[in-house]
Amino acid sequence: MVKFLKLSVLLFTLLILEVRTVYTQINFYSRIEDPRAIARLDCPDCQPLRYVNRFGYPPDRDPIDSNFIFAQDTGAGVITHIWMTTTAPDSTTNFKIYIDGNLISSSTFVSFFVNARGVLRPPFDSLYPGAFVCDVQIPYKKSFKITYIGEGWNVYYAIAWRPISDPSGVVSFQESQPYAIQYHQQDAEALYEQRVMPWSKEKPLISYDTTALAPGAKKTVFDTVGPAMIQKLNFAFPNYDFDELDSLWINMYWDGSPYPAVHVPLADFFCSSNGGINIHSLAIRNDSNGLTSYFPMPFALRGKIELVNECKRILQLRTSVSYSLEVIDKKSYGYFCAHFSESNPTRYHVYHKVLHERGMGKVVGFYHYAPHNTDGVVLEGDPVFTIDSNSRNNFRYTGGEDYYNSGWWFLGQVFTKPFAGHLNFFQSFYRFQFLDAIDFTKSIDFDLQPGGNTDFEGHFRTIVYYYKRPISFWVSLDTIKAGEHWNVAGAGYKPNSTIVAKFDSTETIFTTTTNASGEFSAYLIVPVSKIHGPRIISINNEVRPEPVYVISSPAIRPIADTIPLTLRYGDSLLVTGTGFDPGERVQIYLDSILISDSAVIVGGDYRFLAKVRMPHVAEWKYHLRAMGDHHNEAMANELITITRILPFEFEDLLPWAVADTGWLYAENLSSYWGSKWSKQAIAVFQSLSSKEKVRFKFFSTVSDTFDVKLALTKGVKYGIYSYSLDGNQLGIFNGYKFKDWDDDLEPSDTMDLGKIFITRDTHMFFFTCLGKDTAAKEFRLGADLLLLTPTTKMALPKGVFTTPPGDTTLSGIDSPGVLDSYLVLYPNPIGKGELTLGMNFPPGRTADGKLDIILSDIIGRKLLWQYDLPMTEFGATTQFDVRRFPVGNYVAEFILHSGGEIRRISRMLQIRE
Repeated sequence: MVKFLKLSVLLFTLLILEVRTVYTQINFYSRIEDPRAIARLDCPDCQPLRYVNRFGYPPDRDPIDSNFIFAQDTGAGVITHIWMTTTAPDSTTNFKIYIDGNLISSSTFVSFFVNARGVLRPPFDSLYPGAFVCDVQIPYKKSFKITYIGEGWNVYYAIAWRPISDPSGVVSFQESQPYAIQYHQQDAEALYEQRVMPWSKEKPLISYDTTALAPGAKKTVFDTVGPAMIQKLNFAFPNYDFDELDSLWINMYWDGSPYPAVHVPLADFFCSSNGGINIHSLAIRNDSNGLTSYFPMPFALRGKIELVNECKRILQLRTSVSYSLEVIDKKSYGYFCAHFSESNPTRYHVYHKVLHERGMGKVVGFYHYAPHNTDGVVLEGDPVFTIDSNSRNNFRYTGGEDYYNSGWWFLGQVFTKPFAGHLNFFQSFYRFQFLDAIDFTKSIDFDLQPGGNTDFEGHFRTIVYYYKRPISFWVSLDTIKAGEHWNVAGAGYKPNSTIVAKFDSTETIFTTTTNASGEFSAYLIVPVSKIHGPRIISINNEVRPEPVYVISSPAIRPIADTIPLTLRYGDSLLVTGTGFDPGERVQIYLDSILISDSAVIVGGDYRFLAKVRMPHVAEWKYHLRAMGDHHNEAMANELITITRILPFEFEDLLPWAVADTGWLYAENLSSYWGSKWSKQAIAVFQSLSSKEKVRFKFFSTVSDTFDVKLALTKGVKYGIYSYSLDGNQLGIFNGYKFKDWDDDLEPSDTMDLGKIFITRDTHMFFFTCLGKDTAAKEFRLGADLLLLTPTTKMALPKGVFTTPPGDTTLSGIDSPGVLDSYLVLYPNPIGKGELTLGMNFPPGRTADGKLDIILSDIIGRKLLWQYDLPMTEFGATTQFDVRRFPVGNYVAEFILHSGGEIRRISRMLQIRE
């Protein structure tokens, strides 16, 4: 009997230990299995991801077998995502995974993703159009390594893994079947394959509403006191006209904040901007039941959802909000947010800003809509993530379709899967990152390249879905000046408790008391502060992650795509200012040159917005200033560069162009990575025969003698053309160039047409087809750029703050005063020889990072480049041989990647005889 009792105690102890082991074990599939888990920020696998994204082979090889090492790390963690595509014959490939020093998988590339082996099997090993994905969660306790080799260099891959701070909850990976049960993989598979709907086991409360929204009307469809969790949103319409639903906005407010956490068009929110195919993802559905969201949306105090109809007709709809009343710990849950961003059109060499957020949270999804786009070049742009300003966590995808888990422009297919989809050809895409959510602890910056060379001009609409740790208060202004009115309010505090507001945890701004509901609202005059610049505001030691900027005097800045800013005569510019007196009349100046047509009146929020137009003045760098009639004055930090160079892009002149016969159209050339055109686009005249003409009309804003240059295009299908200006023939161009394939193109050399006097008037540039080379296949013309550079000099107007030393002429694309003493340009000017370019590392900074150096011509075409030069304590330099380059002006661009920051500096240089 005693032996039996001892045995029973031993078995019970082992059972308790086993239960404890299971309880503490990390479930890496919880974000699929548990519908609430994706909103949690306190999970053990919420460390920032580490990513490797690459085209071609990396430099490191495995000493075991000379395979290339795609990714490796030490410590505990989990491999969350493997994406890969290659054109190598499968028989030449070898793909291996090592976990904790053990080889767990060795096969050909296709076999790894297609052939089921234990837990490495569909659906988490998936074939997407043009690529393969493995979302099987592969944990490791000590280390992992992934290697590959195959014929040729045409391989793309993305591998994500997440370090785990506490390895005690990590179980060694096994291919065998019981492992899937341990990690709930089988339950996750059922959800992944949509056999089980999210929240299906819940019995929620449901709020219904049927309404007819008039144009301009606003309707609250959900308003509930928490704590609660919204489980599902559903919107149904009698008909789905997405052009009109584009103008129906959804706003979501949490815990009484007057500022919405979600303010987006409803159609974009449900990934349905242009209809497309029905959507069946883990988070969003679009089918016969309407538009449905399964995102968990927790709130502690109050949740409010409203719709705003900005279209021109009444919208009939039925709404349903499923929710549960439950405890919400604001330290554990993130609050749901969605940010809408639009660029129409996208700008040359300017990234589309998807999200720039501060605080703690995680990005879980992204939707990209490019209205009316028909060009796959839109996919050549890279999604770029900067996480916590920590270069170790930053990553950049190798292209758009790669981010959507596919490849090779989706092989012409549309599809919808739980984690990614292509819904309408080259227009509508989504990616939901549940297993590989992008966690951040301090900040997230998500940018999207328009086109492969940041040169695609189109219409981008994006929505990013994310969770963010909530704070209990909000501010009415984030840029303040002593004497201004300011409102700071909050909710969720203990009733009748003391509120202490501080700057930087040291300087008390105000104290107040909450009301019986635990709310406060303080209206105050901004106090005088000895410290200016970014200040951290806290309420009862709870910190707002975004700083408040305290200014000592009024401030202004230009609203522009790029800094430094280069403008021409007649260009318009938006200027915004803060810290001026309400009602004050403000005028805008370049130095002392008045450029505003009339005074702008400052609003009650101490701010103004003015639109000004650039005058006809000499090329120079001017200070942008604002002066008010109450004696307030501000000067922008950025200088405004005025240039008199007139570039006429032929593709921009198409609306006024006339052709005798044939076709006339614009062609975007972003996919031609090896060559550069001005703004990477041309106007194409597809003539049917010789003697046909095309006429381009342009307007010169000034009368002057210009140095005229012309850039065209060469290819197999391009003919022989004469070109003339206002009836004066200037030359003949043969566009034929033998290439390996018919539609391959390259830019022509820049042709110098001489010095020509051009009046301030409308002018005609003619191209006449003279035939074609005997080997040419068609009579096409590719017109790129007509560049007019004034040869006369204008005197600087009176009132300019600085004058040029001697006869030095500054370029309109030269950047003023940034790291001047640390740049290396030697010699400058240069004869036809070797040029040294680089950067000495500024003192006081850690010697890390990399430097890219690009040498371009005046049109902006890349000529020579060197990427990823390592920065040491001695800086980084490289040499370029420029003996073959013609005499003229060139641009050296330095791009410094250091400490999570990217700094771009441009300098002019000259090549002389």
